Amino acid sequence: MAMTLTEKRARRTERAESKRRIEQAQKETRAIVTTGICPECGSGLQQNLALTGWWQCDQYGADGFRKDDSKPACGWQGFTKDRRTTMRTTRETQCRS
Repeated sequence: MAMTLTEKRARRTERAESKRRIEQAQKETRAIVTTGICPECGSGLQQNLALTGWWQCDQYGADGFRKDDSKPACGWQGFTKDRRTTMRTTRETQCRS
């Protein structure tokens, strides 16, 4: 069944709000990354190369994966970029070459 005009408007509004929340979270993460200090525990930050723009506290993860296993684990992590935007930009650059 096709969406009504009211449903389309509601969905568009929801998407715009979601995009705004993501952009705000990324902006906050970029500010934290520039300090290089975890906002929750004060340890350093490291970039996780598994996904573009993924940053984590040095103390993130299980024993053996943290920078210092003698200190407690920390769960802070954030994204500075949207993977979809990065992929789109990469494809556009490759097409222009």
